[in-house]
Amino acid sequence: MNNRFFKKFYYLFFSMVLISTFSIKSLYSQDISVNVFLEPPYPLELSAYLEFDDQLVVGVTNTSGSAREIKLNVEVNGPGGFQIPAQRIMEEAINLPAGETITYTGAEIRDMTDIDEDDVDYGEYSKEDIIRTGMLPEGDYSICVAAFDFNTDERLSAGAPDDCYDFTLNYAEIPEIITPENEAEIPTDEIDHITVTWSDPAFSMFDGTDLDIEYTLQIVDLEDTDYPDVPPQEYFDDGIPVFFEETIDADGSGFSTYIIEDAGFEPGHQYAIRVTAEDKANHISYREGGHSEVHQFLIPGSESDCSFSDPGFEFRAEAIYPGQADTIPFGFIPCVMEIFPHCENYTRLVYKHISTRADHGSTPDYDRDLVTDNWPEGPRAYLIDEMGAEEPLEDRPWQFISNLREEQEAAMPLVRGKRYIWNMASIQAYIGSDSREAETVSSDYYYGMTKPVLSTPENQDTLDPGDIDFEFAKGTAPANLLPEVVKLLAVDRGDVEGALNIGNVRERWVLQVFTSQEFDESNLVYTETGLVDESPDQEEETVSEHVYGAETLSHAFNDQGDYWWRVIWLKNPEMEIPSNNYYSEDTFYLSSPVWKFTIHEGTGGGGGGGDEDEEEPVAGCGSDCLYTNDIAETNISSLNTGDTVH
Repeated sequence: MNNRFFKKFYYLFFSMVLISTFSIKSLYSQDISVNVFLEPPYPLELSAYLEFDDQLVVGVTNTSGSAREIKLNVEVNGPGGFQIPAQRIMEEAINLPAGETITYTGAEIRDMTDIDEDDVDYGEYSKEDIIRTGMLPEGDYSICVAAFDFNTDERLSAGAPDDCYDFTLNYAEIPEIITPENEAEIPTDEIDHITVTWSDPAFSMFDGTDLDIEYTLQIVDLEDTDYPDVPPQEYFDDGIPVFFEETIDADGSGFSTYIIEDAGFEPGHQYAIRVTAEDKANHISYREGGHSEVHQFLIPGSESDCSFSDPGFEFRAEAIYPGQADTIPFGFIPCVMEIFPHCENYTRLVYKHISTRADHGSTPDYDRDLVTDNWPEGPRAYLIDEMGAEEPLEDRPWQFISNLREEQEAAMPLVRGKRYIWNMASIQAYIGSDSREAETVSSDYYYGMTKPVLSTPENQDTLDPGDIDFEFAKGTAPANLLPEVVKLLAVDRGDVEGALNIGNVRERWVLQVFTSQEFDESNLVYTETGLVDESPDQEEETVSEHVYGAETLSHAFNDQGDYWWRVIWLKNPEMEIPSNNYYSEDTFYLSSPVWKFTIHEGTGGGGGGGDEDEEEPVAGCGSDCLYTNDIAETNISSLNTGDTVH
């Protein structure tokens, strides 16, 4: 409320009071009429009632026929026996002519009193708690101002309740910051658009009240301050310059969102954020001055710029793709490592890649030394500025492909069903001319598909003659089918290898049905084949569904008897389909389990034998009847997804 309006309002207010006072004078014998008004929102702090400000206005009117010399006493009464007692310290009388009104502000009343917190009667409340918090208890209060004759101490005004202003202190709970959470770390690729959200319980506490809430969002940069040794609320009252400030009007929902864009947050800096609520309609007051709890957040800098001389610095590397002992079907499989910590100021990386097919012994099939370009401003800046990568990059600046496609395909073409061991050795990270070396990292993978998973007809099922539906999943996808990165940092000067360079999946499955477990050409009664030809340049979920998803086929079986079926993966998906549709044991590298079903008239459908044990191979046949044996040390056909070979 501006001063001009304030003065006009109270002039009108006390003029009306004066008229009403004269009209009812016959009912009272008092010569002085006192009217007290406290402008809302009512202050919640004890200090506000010890040192009144201009929220308090007192009008004193002489209703007698002669001038009077008076003095005033001020008293505050609250719940539970709380009281700020009256004080009479006026050294000079107030000369009040007959029929005149004098208006006093709180500041002028304060000059007439002399009282501090030790003079207060705290009633049933803890003096220590009120002094410590500075806040009054909730409840009903009254401010009473009585007029006395300056010379005789005779009461001249009516006394309570006529000389009093009654009001109630209700606290609105402070806003609660939701995001960023306290002690949050905000990645550097998000600092240009930080979302701040908070709730305001006042809207539910004072439902139906005409509120006009305005929020002030403030952020201070705690860099180069003594913030660890200062209570959080004091960050905003301790002379720390405000880094960012904005006012936001509430929309009435009790929840607010504000997006801070391009504010200039700096990596490595700690920030504090606070939201302050104020009711511009002056209907409610907030606890703690409306200030929310202070949240701190960090723009990570501990790993942004590193120093090899730091005693806690430990350089290491991890193999992150393919996963240990995973079976991967792509024609070229990038071997990816990640280095730690994620320093923004690395300037170069040197390392050596070694790959060996497991059945070739210890002699490497493919190896090469790798040296990255120099990164004057670090790997992230290089990836963006030189390679055209776009944020968010997440961990990509510290992930590296260690094998190069054309070289590896020439030196070590992948063979389906084989296990490959790869190592990264002599891994050296540079900051300027100084370097640190990590221990060698090793991993392995299998090239090809995983075992098909049969579904129907179930094992040991008995079915009526007619069309039989065959359903199976082509395999089980590994947990990490594709690298998470889209574009990886150069492993050779001026060259970039990325996930888009992963070879396509090109595999051929064959469904076979025999009338005997001997699986020779004479027992083959049904064959169907399909080609999987899939590019990795898609979402991982899509690739997984197309490569490993279910196949459904149907074929008529009218001859009663026992049948055995399986699904195999061919070593060479480009081989010509045999004229007799029979694929011999040496043409495939992996087979599903073998399931049996029986065609018998009058069964009424399926026999539901899926809970029975799988039928054992015929005597003398052994596992080689079901699977090939291409791997020297271990038969991959006997492996399940995730098995480790030693």
